Amino acid sequence: MNFFIASNETVNLNVNKCSIKQSLYDIKKMTSVTKDYEKKTRVYLSTTFSSPYENVSHQKAIELATLLVDDGVDEVAFVDSGGMATPYKVKLFLEDLLVKIPKERCSMQFYNTSGCAISNIFTTLSYGVQRFVTANGGFGGCIPSEDLISFLHKLEIGTGVNELKLLAATKYISAQQIEEVSSNLLPTKKHL
Repeated sequence: MNFFIASNETVNLNVNKCSIKQSLYDIKKMTSVTKDYEKKTRVYLSTTFSSPYENVSHQKAIELATLLVDDGVDEVAFVDSGGMATPYKVKLFLEDLLVKIPKERCSMQFYNTSGCAISNIFTTLSYGVQRFVTANGGFGGCIPSEDLISFLHKLEIGTGVNELKLLAATKYISAQQIEEVSSNLLPTKKHL
């Protein structure tokens, strides 16, 4: 089961239509139900590194993540919603985060808005966090799945993913979309 919360009130109010406090309460309540059915839970914690509305310290994201894990959430996905993370910010964040939450309970979702997503992933890997949220073709601005898999294979990190099948799936999805792929491994529609 996936749940969503933002690390600042303005975004949380806009997306979840309630306060952070209410979101935490709702997630805790739903997490207890999912445990009854032996389902895993993941919370996407947006605006971990930036917010268009207000300054957010990464300490706020860590504080919220700690509360979520204490309430029984299995994994927290830290989302760089604005794509403003840099390897240095990621380093500082992970040094503080991993003192409080085990790396096995963390995943990262990077957007490539400022061109740092792969560098941020490389930095994250150096801290032992090995789970990433991606999107085929980079639809929605997220790092493209095929770019990440190719990068990991070049680092000789096994993924169990067949790159050719992944590319074929992304090509199929791309053909159904109006939006252009942002993958470095696939041509855009105007180049086909």
